[in-house]
Amino acid sequence: MRNIKFYDGTFTEPAPTLLVASIGKAFMPGVKEHIERALEKAGQSGLETKHIEIPNICLEPYHGIGAMRNIAVGEALIGHFDYLLLIDNDVLLDNPMTLINLVRDSKLVVAPLLEQHLVNGTVWQRTAEPMIAPGQGLLPVNWTCMSC
Repeated sequence: MRNIKFYDGTFTEPAPTLLVASIGKAFMPGVKEHIERALEKAGQSGLETKHIEIPNICLEPYHGIGAMRNIAVGEALIGHFDYLLLIDNDVLLDNPMTLINLVRDSKLVVAPLLEQHLVNGTVWQRTAEPMIAPGQGLLPVNWTCMSC
């Protein structure tokens, strides 16, 4: 990984490259617009971005998602991108500065905050340790789980 330089809201030359891969083309309402807004902000900061939409692959339930993610990884490798962001078509990227922040902080692996949910109607399921909350920014965790 190369050294990323970010001054006064702008990435310096040579600009880092980021491939944003949407997993699935059937976007939930507002999701694609939020991704486009984050890509626009990233471009204004000097970050070189490309957005691709990985088409749905229908296999056994949920088996296609892994294949779709592998296609995105292959595209990132072929294109020699510095960074890859996989974002599912039902995940709302609510902070337009997310792409800039992730690249600026040069994180190797970042997992999203997944909302906790009820299990069997009574017990809260942990999705990371330690517990984190929205708005805390990037935090180190001991473990996290991903869906699908």
